Amino acid sequence: MLLPAMVFVTGVAVPAGWISEQDLVSLVRNPVTRLVLVALVFLFLFHWAHRFRYALIDLGLGLVGKQGWLFYGTALVGTIVAGLAALRL
Repeated sequence: MLLPAMVFVTGVAVPAGWISEQDLVSLVRNPVTRLVLVALVFLFLFHWAHRFRYALIDLGLGLVGKQGWLFYGTALVGTIVAGLAALRL
């Protein structure tokens, strides 16, 4: 539900000049906004991992127990990297 708002703000409102880049930077410096962004990255990555794993299973290309740790581990590492990046903003 937050993705369309994020796409609108960063893809339409800022380039059109409705929101200044300084306003966007001040919004991202808010700790709650950082937490929401990390949560969105978490949800996107784990959604990808789940869908990709079961797509491979449906195609007969994956073993159920073998690739799960790889995909979900990648999602976890990506979430940790996003959290560390959010701390550095």
